[in-house]
Amino acid sequence: MRFSVKFAVAGDEKKIPLQYRNMFLSIMKKIFENGSEAVYDSFYGENKNVVKPFCFAVYLPKPKWLDDEVEIEGGNLTLNFSTSDMEKGIYFFNGLLKQEGKEFSYKNYKLKMEKINMGKEKVITLRETIFKTLSPIVVRVHNREENRDEYITVENPKFIEEFEKTLKARVEVLTGLKREIKAEGIDMKKNVIKHKVGENKEKEIMIDVSSGVFKLTADIDVLDLLYKAGVGGRTGEGFGMVEVV
Repeated sequence: MRFSVKFAVAGDEKKIPLQYRNMFLSIMKKIFENGSEAVYDSFYGENKNVVKPFCFAVYLPKPKWLDDEVEIEGGNLTLNFSTSDMEKGIYFFNGLLKQEGKEFSYKNYKLKMEKINMGKEKVITLRETIFKTLSPIVVRVHNREENRDEYITVENPKFIEEFEKTLKARVEVLTGLKREIKAEGIDMKKNVIKHKVGENKEKEIMIDVSSGVFKLTADIDVLDLLYKAGVGGRTGEGFGMVEVV
């Protein structure tokens, strides 16, 4: 289930924060809360680290990157949302309908939700399918000795191996089953993104991510799940949304 939601930046200065994913995460929490408090609590309550069966990407038309902000030409931008869970998607859609035409505030920024569209999902028919990223892929490896997370990218020789482990773990958590998945990079590159984490998003970190075109080989139902739920880590924070090429 996919949705495309158009927003307009309020005010004369058509700017949003550099960490715009955090802003849209705040908006999405409001949408989920309006759709169903039970669903909101299941995602953001006591077990807020639960694996999310959804992902999102923000389309910024002709962005101008400033020190701590992004200037948007025309002031219009689009939130693309996808989920593998039909029930949760319906609650999210109901939350969207309640907020359509309303204004959201985030720190000193304001966005107005203008239009909601159902997105078109492609049907996967092959065990080998090529995808392209709509939002970057996070591959996180925990270093037990130093008790810290390391973010690795396509530039790391172990990227494919760790990417496959991340995909298998994600599928197992969402379905309860162990499944085989093979990955292959086709045309990918490294990016570095400034992102805020922590319970109150008080900690700012730099995350190494990968974006571009890649191929996955797996059973069709597995590919369909990853296409809809997202790939890699932190999908619920604006990473790992893909499209079928």
